[in-house]
Amino acid sequence: MQLKNFKCSSRQDFSDNEVVEEAIGKYKDKTEDELLAELINVAKKAKENGTFDQNSIENFLQIVSPQLSEAQKEKMESLISVIKMQ
Repeated sequence: MQLKNFKCSSRQDFSDNEVVEEAIGKYKDKTEDELLAELINVAKKAKENGTFDQNSIENFLQIVSPQLSEAQKEKMESLISVIKMQ
């Protein structure tokens, strides 16, 4: 699953380990700046075409947060707040 093909909807199944593993593998070598830029770009496009769903972002955070350090969680929460306000 490419981030650019990610659909921001509550129907996204983040509990599907295969989907999560594929995304992790695809983006594991990206820099933080590359990932942030891609995420913001995807969110912007989703908002423009009406497919952005805040609930899916919250669901994603709940799924990945156990695997993040406290610093990473804080960054992710801050980023999600920025995306929601754009």
